[in-house]
Amino acid sequence: MKKRINLYNPATQKRSFNVKSLSGGVTVVGIIVGVFLLLGVVLFGYASSQQAALAELKKSKKSLDGSVASEQARFTGVSAHPEIVAEQKKINAELLALQDLKMLLQYVQPDRQVVFSKYIYALSESSLSSSWLTGFNINSAENSFVFSGGADTAEDVPVMLESIVRTVPFQRMTVADLSITAEENNVVFQTKAELGSNE
Repeated sequence: MKKRINLYNPATQKRSFNVKSLSGGVTVVGIIVGVFLLLGVVLFGYASSQQAALAELKKSKKSLDGSVASEQARFTGVSAHPEIVAEQKKINAELLALQDLKMLLQYVQPDRQVVFSKYIYALSESSLSSSWLTGFNINSAENSFVFSGGADTAEDVPVMLESIVRTVPFQRMTVADLSITAEENNVVFQTKAELGSNE
């Protein structure tokens, strides 16, 4: 025969949580303290990680500053290679000579342009890489040829003159005056010559 057992005791009083009571107040205070402690631990950990990241950034910045300083020191006082500077000066001189020649051809009178052009062609035909003209004046009436230029070395100037003389318009040219001045990376010269008669 089955029997039911009832464990409920109506005499037992239910306990309710009362904040105003001593135990309730202690419990609330404990919960608040625990929350603040947990929040403090989290904030402390976050602050520590941020300080570590800041220290790492400062270290990286210091390393970069050192690299920049070393690179600046490495390039301080560095100058272009003398050969490059000399080649640049030579190219600039050639460009100026070509510009002067272009302007000169624009002002040549039409009736003399054919005669003058043969000299221009001869000069371009006799040009060398080691020397260059920076200016010239041809007076066909007086058969005079005055010109100036530059060269890598003083020995290159006579080679240039010989190259000019080998052309037909200048084959009777004789040098009357020649001056050569040494500069830092090359030489400059001025020449006065007589063209002679081609007849």
